[in-house]
Amino acid sequence: MKKLFSRCSWLITVLICLGILFSVKTFAKDSAADDSLSGSLGKNITWTLEGSSDSGYTIRISGSGDTPDYDYISDIPWYSHINEIKSVVVEEGITGLGKSSFYKSTSIQSVKLADSVRSIGEMCFFRNGSLEKIELGNGLTSIGEAAFSVSNLKKVSLPIGITHIESDTFYGCKQLESINLEHVKSIGRRTFYICSNLSGIHLSTDLQQLEYAAFRGCSSIDKVNIGSKLSELSEQVFAECSSLKEIYIPDNITAIQKAAFYECTALGQVTGAKSVEVLGEMAFNGAKSLETYPFGDKVWSIGNSAFSGCSSFKIDKIPDSVTFMGTWAFGKTAIETIEFGSGLTYINSYAFSYCSNLTKVTLPANMQSIKIYAFSHCPKLKNVIFTEGLKTINEGAFTGSIIKEAVIPKSVSAIGSRAFPDSTKLTLLNDKLTNMGGNTYKVIHKAKASFYYNYDYAYEVLELVNKIRKENNLEPVTMDVDLLDNAMYRASELALYFSHQSPMGFTAIGTTENCALGQKTPQKVVDAWMSDEHKYPILSSDFTAIGIGAVESNGQLHWTQEFLSKVSEEAMQSSYKNGNQINTIKYTTDIVNNFYPEQELVKIKEKGNSSIVSILKRAVLLPDSVHYVSSDEKVCTVSKDGKLTGKEAGNATITIYAADSADEYALQTTVQVEVQHNWQSKYTIDKEPTCTENGSQSIHCDVCNAINQDRVGVIKATGHKWSAWEVTKEASETEEGSRRRVCENDATHMEIEVIPVLAHVHKLMKVEAKKATCTEDGNKEYYVCSSCKKLFADADIGKEINKEDTVIKATGHKAEKIAGKAATYTENGLTEGSKCSICGTVIVAQKVIPKKDIKGDVKNPTSVNRVEKKITGNRSDGDIKDSTFNSLQLRAKKAGKNYINLSWTKVKGASGYIIYGNRCNSNGKVYPLRKVISTAKMCQKIMKLKKGTYYKYVVIAYKMTGAGQKVIASSKTIHVATAGGKVGNYKKVKLNKKIVKLKCGKVFKIKAEQVPEKKKLKVKRHRDLCFESSNPAIAAVSASGRVKAKKKGRCVIYVYSQSGTFNKMTVRVK
Repeated sequence: MKKLFSRCSWLITVLICLGILFSVKTFAKDSAADDSLSGSLGKNITWTLEGSSDSGYTIRISGSGDTPDYDYISDIPWYSHINEIKSVVVEEGITGLGKSSFYKSTSIQSVKLADSVRSIGEMCFFRNGSLEKIELGNGLTSIGEAAFSVSNLKKVSLPIGITHIESDTFYGCKQLESINLEHVKSIGRRTFYICSNLSGIHLSTDLQQLEYAAFRGCSSIDKVNIGSKLSELSEQVFAECSSLKEIYIPDNITAIQKAAFYECTALGQVTGAKSVEVLGEMAFNGAKSLETYPFGDKVWSIGNSAFSGCSSFKIDKIPDSVTFMGTWAFGKTAIETIEFGSGLTYINSYAFSYCSNLTKVTLPANMQSIKIYAFSHCPKLKNVIFTEGLKTINEGAFTGSIIKEAVIPKSVSAIGSRAFPDSTKLTLLNDKLTNMGGNTYKVIHKAKASFYYNYDYAYEVLELVNKIRKENNLEPVTMDVDLLDNAMYRASELALYFSHQSPMGFTAIGTTENCALGQKTPQKVVDAWMSDEHKYPILSSDFTAIGIGAVESNGQLHWTQEFLSKVSEEAMQSSYKNGNQINTIKYTTDIVNNFYPEQELVKIKEKGNSSIVSILKRAVLLPDSVHYVSSDEKVCTVSKDGKLTGKEAGNATITIYAADSADEYALQTTVQVEVQHNWQSKYTIDKEPTCTENGSQSIHCDVCNAINQDRVGVIKATGHKWSAWEVTKEASETEEGSRRRVCENDATHMEIEVIPVLAHVHKLMKVEAKKATCTEDGNKEYYVCSSCKKLFADADIGKEINKEDTVIKATGHKAEKIAGKAATYTENGLTEGSKCSICGTVIVAQKVIPKKDIKGDVKNPTSVNRVEKKITGNRSDGDIKDSTFNSLQLRAKKAGKNYINLSWTKVKGASGYIIYGNRCNSNGKVYPLRKVISTAKMCQKIMKLKKGTYYKYVVIAYKMTGAGQKVIASSKTIHVATAGGKVGNYKKVKLNKKIVKLKCGKVFKIKAEQVPEKKKLKVKRHRDLCFESSNPAIAAVSASGRVKAKKKGRCVIYVYSQSGTFNKMTVRVK
């Protein structure tokens, strides 16, 4: 795995080499470096070193414009002092700092840039190992590549103009702790690589580009937000972020690229991720804390080693959407059982290898192949459910498992070596599987084909070989009878599988063999053998016997030489003649699988004929070893010998099996057949034209009468012959009339026209004038037509008017004031009113002001003195009778060592408040409440208290009335401890729910928790949590927090502690 990221170290290598290059190239110039303390950079810029070499210089750059770029350190004017400069100040007017300006300074500690600086060149402060502080001007918009690489910066505040950070800008800044990125839209390659102290990053919601390894090795980052404009997470973007615990992946992310979260060992929570489609190679490799598969149903590709090494990871089923799963995809994970969706057709090599907890595998019907070592070394795997449809189980697929028995479906045609442990009992449902040795099983097929044996060529090769041997002082070899027959057969096998192995995968034992393909003459094939290592058996003195094969199949020659040390019987050339030879060759489909028709598309006419030639690799199969099936015999039939007969126009697919029947294990291919029509030469009229509609004509098929859609013509319509117009209805002033005419060619066709209505004659009626009143409009004299209702100004119909033109607006009321009367304690009063002085209509009615009530707005108030006696006479720490939390909420805002700040809610209508307090009763000693202070405020600081002591307080609200002070509200008693002791108070109350919906009669139990201010301080309990309903008629609450719904409505339940802190829950009763 380490090799994966080796290329990421290129920057360090490049930069080190660049440093060496600087040193080498400038060696001669450094010896004569300028030692001045000031100078100019062009016409408009000056630089000055202020201070001394002992205390360190401040370099000040002034003027206007950009400073130069430097390709050689010896060209930097202040380079002789580069390690004596402690601070850099760039003044207003400078717009840019050039490339490598302060390259590899070991002394610079701070940099301050004016607002005019817009750009910092690449490597400007590269390897400034002492640089801790930098002030970037507000005008900065560009920072070059590696500008601050390998510096000592701890905190960086980027101006809002920086929307793009170039590659390697902060590469290797291991002390960098924070940087603001909220406005940055693009982050380049390796920008924060191995910034190991960087944490708490907040990426912009507008971030559009996050490039390769941008945050790789940022081992302090524990949480990351991803913006809504990224489409993918780039390669290695968060690799080796070992503290990253959780990440939310929004819906805009469709791909997580290679090693994006590689070795994020703390990553345990991935949320969102519902739109992800691609999981790249090693995407989560080594994420040891990741436990579940967090992605939705859109993932179609899971790359190599995507979850490999995720030792806590589990998944029960591969989703249906997944169509590709790479090697080692889930290797070395904690998966216990696994099923597969409908999208996968094979399980890749090593996909679940070394899953030490895997016990059960369920394969679906669509699964066709299990690749090599897919489930190898799973020591607990004992149950695998195979289904029909599976074709191959490859080498080592289940090696290292504890599978005792396996039922292999009938569809399986090959089982590779060591696919199962030796102890596994296999039940083979496919009786065609043959044991090939070494627990390898295959289905053996037979191909029958005709081959042309060219013995003349074979003996020409013999002559050429012996000529070469003679030139090399070697004895000639003799054509052996058995070797000749074997060589010819082997040459015919080469037409199916060009290899030293047979088409079943066996290698010949006991002979030495040369093979060749395609050479057209004996001389060319011998030249080819003599050009490489194939010449060694030809030139070997160990061989005296030879067999030579020269076989032509499907237009190509196949050549073999078989060598032995002894001749059994010489094969005389006169005994052999060239000719066709029919051979039956055994093969397996994993070795030979190139089966195809000579023509992929055959076109024939209806009732016409053609034929199919089937080729296995380079051998033309004979009809009795091929089987044909037509998809539609109504279109085309096929005979046993591959003869096609067209029945009717259409398309059909001919499936060809390399077997004598429709053998499901055999190789298959297809031929598309297009049956064509026999078209006539003359057009046939299909539809006669009419007056309004075109007719049509077309070319027909002589056989089936089908129409050629490419040769369909239009016969234009004849058109109408119209009669004279006939009036069918006379027009009037109110109704239209009509007339018609008829086509003389077709009486069903007619045209009807409208005769417009006749002109209108107005019949006027006079409307008399009417005066306007205060409240009603009047009108002028005018005339209206009784039939059309139009209005006219006079009887001569000279001017048409609208209704608005006749209206005289109402004059409106003239208000007259009616004096009011003040209320007294004995009589009601009246408010001020008004009436119209013209018509007497009341405009503003007077309202009754009730006589004054000495009790104000308080129901059954009690005098302060009477309540005070109850309070001061109460010897317990309990609440005052009739007090409610809802009406007056008292709490301790803050408690110090010798004071307590009290605050309470405002009571409507209250004139003031009185506070009663004392120490809480303790150790049998009673401290009755006594009056502390009276105030109009809603807060009070109680001073001169004893530290670490509990105090109790009550507040009453009173209203001034004609009968004196009346109590209108009393608070609950609170108990508060001062600071500085071993006891404390409750800072808040937590509830299990804030809103509850109940039906009438239903009950809900409130679960509440009092939270102390400090865990170290003990809270002495003066009373338990209390509950109070704002409206018990809607919902009542018991002392234990049981809420019972009474009637439809809404109320609030208050839950408060002895310190006065509280929380509330809204109850809605349906």
